[in-house]
Amino acid sequence: MVKFPTDYRPFYNAAFCCVMLNRHDDALARFDDALSLNPSLLEAYGGKSKVLLTMRRAQDAVAVCRSALAIDPL
Repeated sequence: MVKFPTDYRPFYNAAFCCVMLNRHDDALARFDDALSLNPSLLEAYGGKSKVLLTMRRAQDAVAVCRSALAIDPL
């Protein structure tokens, strides 16, 4: 990932790979990496909230959704 230090896409794609491997903590970290490079990436907020729901962390998922809504209230 060091090759592309300003591109969110490798981190975003890696997050979904981690989801498919049921590596939820790693997926959350990769979504956070992607969001640190592109804070308006709504898809990453959605993916992160789904992972949190899978981990039975509903309150955290709601907080992530609220962060996304603060960026784009629809």
